[in-house]
Amino acid sequence: MIEGVTEKDIESISKLYQKAETEILDAIANSDPTKTASKRKLLRQIRQQLQDLEQPTLEFMEEKTLAEYKSGIKEVDDALEDVNLEGGFDVVDSRAPAFIISNADAILEDARMELESVLSNSYLNIQKVISQTTQDVQRELLSQIAQGQILGTARQKIRERVVGTLLNRGITGFTALDAKGNARNYSLKATAERLVRQTIMNGRDSAVLSKSIEKGSDLVKVSEHSGESPMCQKYSGQIVSISGTSDEYPSLSSIMFSGDYTRGGGIRHPYCRHTLIPYIPTKIKFN
Repeated sequence: MIEGVTEKDIESISKLYQKAETEILDAIANSDPTKTASKRKLLRQIRQQLQDLEQPTLEFMEEKTLAEYKSGIKEVDDALEDVNLEGGFDVVDSRAPAFIISNADAILEDARMELESVLSNSYLNIQKVISQTTQDVQRELLSQIAQGQILGTARQKIRERVVGTLLNRGITGFTALDAKGNARNYSLKATAERLVRQTIMNGRDSAVLSKSIEKGSDLVKVSEHSGESPMCQKYSGQIVSISGTSDEYPSLSSIMFSGDYTRGGGIRHPYCRHTLIPYIPTKIKFN
């Protein structure tokens, strides 16, 4: 749940990446990878297409993340406005997620570095697939090519195999485990969408957590929404302790996805949409 960001907003970024993927695959399908000059021109074009994605993505993430950060701060201020919290606390849970103490600028900088890595690795993956496929096909058809035969067939086979490989692996070449622990190839569009969502949600959660700490409120609640993943469904609506010192509620870190699918699920797994919201126990005194 991201209060100020709609699916239409996310879709606007997704469409940019979908368009880029389609144009890159079309360019490969109409290229002549057997000619060095043609391959170099193709790779320059692909590099530029990928670079052109960076600025609009960063601008979108900055606008939405800062808006969500401010919204998270206001949500805590409004929720605790009339609450009398005695004392305070420090975050003593050494396993607490890094975004607890991150500010919006740090979150955006991490996102910028990850985006640069995704786009750079996508280019390197495409370059590798084109070069490797060209070598493989030429080796397979070496005798015919040496006799000046089926050059057209070789070119077509290379194009088809490159496009097929990139469609199968994804342009990014990024592989991760899915909710069932199986390896899955992620497209450039899916990878970018995950990064954008994660960054915006980190901004909101960081604001809620840091402001709660400032106000002396140790408890937050996991949001609830429809279509929850089996990875995090059981934590929906769960009340947790930021510091990890509560005798009544589990620590926030204990319900966070660890990145290891063999250890079970948790919130904030890839594509998780749960966020954290302020929670006020009924025994708290009101002003």
